[in-house]
Amino acid sequence: MVGALAAALIATTLNAETLDIVKWAGGTFVAVTLFVLRIHDEFR
Repeated sequence: MVGALAAALIATTLNAETLDIVKWAGGTFVAVTLFVLRIHDEFR
């Protein structure tokens, strides 16, 4: 019982961290893309 609870807790924590990483990576990608497009427009 305790082992299953611990496993569920670990899985939830890992999933939350993975989601945070995905959100952070996605946000960074969008920010960099917008930044590059803005620079591209400036030098066009």
